[in-house]
Amino acid sequence: MRRAGAAALLAAPLVAWLAHAAGWSHAADALAVTAIVPVVMNFAFAALFAASWWRGDPLVTRFARLEGEPLTPARERYCRRLTLVWAIYLALLGVAGIGIAVYGDEGLRAWWAGIVNYLLIAALFVGELLYRSGSVRGVLDQMRNVRDALRKSP
Repeated sequence: MRRAGAAALLAAPLVAWLAHAAGWSHAADALAVTAIVPVVMNFAFAALFAASWWRGDPLVTRFARLEGEPLTPARERYCRRLTLVWAIYLALLGVAGIGIAVYGDEGLRAWWAGIVNYLLIAALFVGELLYRSGSVRGVLDQMRNVRDALRKSP
């Protein structure tokens, strides 16, 4: 899994740079200017989530263990599915970023790359926490549990 994640992190910027260097159409230039960072990050993290889903321990399962509660088989299945949801969601955001870059509207590209992309990521994160905990208070409690667990770990 580590090799696949590292390969994705290294390959995505290299592919984008090669596309720009080769002068592949308007899309390559648009990606190189403003949309490259969120597109690369979305695909890199999508690959990381997907690689953990295929091999070893799914990434969300690892995060769930930081909360300190024992994982039931049902919760492990939920974490496994949520890992796949994150992989697909981030890949779709990457595809949307490429589509916006190809469209060619500089203002839209700036909004997407600077604000909207990150708000959509935060929306899934907070939405899932609210869904799982059932309330805002539950979300804050979970965040405190993770913080405390990280402080205790060596």
